[in-house]
Amino acid sequence: MDEKTVRQFVAMPLGGGYTAAEQLTGADDGRLRIQVTPLRGSVWNERIATRREEPTLDDPDMMVLCAEAPGATGAMGMGAGGSITQSIATPIEPRTNWDTGTTGEAVLRIVNSADWKGLTGTAPHHAPPTIEEYLQYGYPWFEWYDDSLARRGDSKLSGLKTVKEIGDSKGESPLPDNPSFDPPVPHVVTA
Repeated sequence: MDEKTVRQFVAMPLGGGYTAAEQLTGADDGRLRIQVTPLRGSVWNERIATRREEPTLDDPDMMVLCAEAPGATGAMGMGAGGSITQSIATPIEPRTNWDTGTTGEAVLRIVNSADWKGLTGTAPHHAPPTIEEYLQYGYPWFEWYDDSLARRGDSKLSGLKTVKEIGDSKGESPLPDNPSFDPPVPHVVTA
């Protein structure tokens, strides 16, 4: 991939070898982990003072929310989808401004539509539009343009096979509602 290409990911059932974790490690527990590192208190307080505002957080501690769908039928993970053209901005905060000693973590689970009702008590939201519907109704296709280049680096994710490539190698069509297509001329969005 080049400096302007970003990988997209799609939810896929576990156990079929389609997820990124299954490709990289041979196993996937279906959890998406997000780490958050706050600014140092002194940096935050200085910014607040210059704005002459007070923070509105009542409890800055991390909240823990857990849920497990009763009788969950299909654990999900993240598989490599297509790619889009986009740049990733280099962080503007110096590394020394971050309080790396208080990094928190959130763990998310991807829920398929069959398990949604058992977890929430409500029917699943409407299905996302298929590629055919997207093109039929002329929904806009956007491309973000920015002259800055992303920070270069090696990524374990760059060598992943896409869900389509894995399906083709198995003689399967894992995403039959989303065939490959040539995207329409995008609406270019600039900074």
